[in-house]
Amino acid sequence: MASCPSITRSGNACKGVVGDTYCVAHDPARAGERKRSASKAGRSKQSRESPELKAELKTLAADMREERVTTGSAAVVNQITNTRARLIETEMKVRDHNELEERIAALEERDPVETGGTARRHRL
Repeated sequence: MASCPSITRSGNACKGVVGDTYCVAHDPARAGERKRSASKAGRSKQSRESPELKAELKTLAADMREERVTTGSAAVVNQITNTRARLIETEMKVRDHNELEERIAALEERDPVETGGTARRHRL
């Protein structure tokens, strides 16, 4: 079996199995597919913080019931946790918005006749 002719980021020869000429990770024909997959992976990374926030709130509630934390302290911690949750939500919305803008710009550049050739960009 032939190996991929590409060089990895570490500078070593790729050991991927070749389809036609390149492995799946280096095939130029699959660049769009890799970009979409990476974009989805990037979005899912933020959701990993949600279980952490849930665990913190669960611990906080248990500490409140067992009177290990005062109600005032628990209220402040809860406010901070809610602020973190809103920040995660906002970051995800901004990332989604920017991704849509990039996709629209790519479509406008690909077909400038129908869109007037102007890529409108509104960054948050």
